[in-house]
Order: sequence, then structure tokens, then C-alpha cells
Amino acid sequence: MKISPIALAALSHRIEMQKLIQQEIIKQQQIKYIQNRQSEIETEIKGANVDEKV
Repeated sequence: MKISPIALAALSHRIEMQKLIQQEIIKQQQIKYIQNRQSEIETEIKGANVDEKV
């Protein structure tokens, strides 16, 4: 089976776009994780500060 150069180029482009989308999704997940972790740490710090004041 022979694949036309145009079809091959289109497929290659689609694969590259999928890779970029996947990288972006991973980046967004990492940002969300960092933000959640940061919130947890800030909450822990606030809790520690309250304990110190008592």
C-alpha cells in the first residue's frame, strides 16, 4: 500500500499537533498540582501560626 506524500504530511502534522496538545495538558496538570500543593502549605503555615499565638 502506497501512501501519498500529502497524506503522509497531513498525518505527520496531526501527530505533531497531538504531541503539542499532550504537552500542554501535562503542563496544565503540573500547574494545577503546584497551586493545590501551595494552598495546602499555606494552610499548614496558617495553622502553625495560630498554634504559636495561643
